[in-house]
Amino acid sequence: ALQLHQELQINWRDIAALQIGLTRRDWDNQAHDSSESRARPKSRDAANHSVRYGVAAALVEGELGPDQYEPAKLESKDILELLDRTSLYWEEAHDNHWPAANPATIKIRTNDGREISKTFIHAPGHPTNPLPDEALEKKFRQLARRVLDSKQIDAAIAATRQLAELPDVRQLTKLVRPQSFV
Repeated sequence: ALQLHQELQINWRDIAALQIGLTRRDWDNQAHDSSESRARPKSRDAANHSVRYGVAAALVEGELGPDQYEPAKLESKDILELLDRTSLYWEEAHDNHWPAANPATIKIRTNDGREISKTFIHAPGHPTNPLPDEALEKKFRQLARRVLDSKQIDAAIAATRQLAELPDVRQLTKLVRPQSFV
């Protein structure tokens, strides 16, 4: 979803329908939740386990991190509006890749009738599809900004670029310690 958001620069309001294709195992797990907690999650934990919520939030917000799981985001009219246009289906061909991979397909139909589809056999971050350094740094900044200031974040990133030269790993662990613990 994040890659589609970046590549297509599509506005979520232009999405008439969003379908997510999963393996049988994942489809059974996600689509048959009788509590409806995955269709419209009410808690951070339920949202964290909802493929529909994660994809909708990523397409609306352009990122998917801790902020998208805050209570206000779980009630966001924008995210809920797209979530209501989101469905899951079993993509039988994906079962051939399980358990070595956990593939998914995202299909978007726009209001003007265009159909866009993206399949990942190995999600970004999988060992066969590693994230580029820039993406790792962005994710680290996104997560660390809650406990570290920007200077600490910059210093930690700089240190990771020189791990082989660090005489002691404690230098890195000191850099990622929140100031409240110093």
